[in-house]
Amino acid sequence: MKRILSIFLGVSASLLVPLAVFASATNVTEDFTLILPSDSSTYTIRAGSTLSNVDISGSSFTLTLDPMDQTIITTSGRQNLSNNANIATVCTASQSSAVFSVATTGSSMAITITPSGTCSVSTAAANSGGGGGGGGGSSRSSAPATPATPATPATPATPATSTTPAVPATPATPATPATPATPAAPALNAPGIVIHRALALGSRGNEVQSLQQFLASDKSIYPEGIMNGTFGPKTLAAVKRFQEKYKIAKKGDAGYGVLGPKTRAKIKELSTGSAPASTPVPTKTSSDSASVNALQAQLRALQEMLKNLQKK
Repeated sequence: MKRILSIFLGVSASLLVPLAVFASATNVTEDFTLILPSDSSTYTIRAGSTLSNVDISGSSFTLTLDPMDQTIITTSGRQNLSNNANIATVCTASQSSAVFSVATTGSSMAITITPSGTCSVSTAAANSGGGGGGGGGSSRSSAPATPATPATPATPATPATSTTPAVPATPATPATPATPATPAAPALNAPGIVIHRALALGSRGNEVQSLQQFLASDKSIYPEGIMNGTFGPKTLAAVKRFQEKYKIAKKGDAGYGVLGPKTRAKIKELSTGSAPASTPVPTKTSSDSASVNALQAQLRALQEMLKNLQKK
């Protein structure tokens, strides 16, 4: 008769600790069935197996084998008996099995088996027929030869030294390129821009193009960056932003949106790097007076248009 071990998992975190089935070297005299808590799949330790300990945890179980121990595991669910000793799973039409053993010399070995998927029937297993017990016995003699090599796989633990690559954290030093933040300085920088006359909506010429070039050096003021020599609506909006940014004029002020003496002086200061002289501000040229007269005429025309619109 088979000896059945059922393991039930509760919500309690204490039951997540691996369960030890054997506590000392054991000769299995009867088939012994294990049940994995994760999926209730069953695995049989065959009679005649010898081992020191079995730990069951979640979706895997660990066999502890002393020198000369040999354990045969079978399962009717035909799962792949994946393990850290690289022992192959033998699959037949009715079951899957694996034989784990330790050489006569050496130390104890902990073999963790994590069942996964369903194995495919090998040609050799198909030719040998479906005898589960007999298959296990025949593999028992050939399998021990292969376990001698699994002892070396324990050495892969050395790759833990690969943790040393953590030192590449030093490349964090490239953070120094943060210095390029200094390019923010060219907010408004179009060297040598000097405008001699007042400019307003509708003005044209090289000085308008110079103004546009200067304003375009700051995307927050003149994102469109159009430099066609015509003082249009987009250039007007840029001049207003410039006047607001440097507190020259605001909405409702006289000269708002017009390139008058104060605005031209600020442009000269920013483009040449020198503060404008305070005395030349009062001086007015004939061209300034003409521009002011033209602007006043435009304002009167606009006011007249508004009155006519209101009458309609």
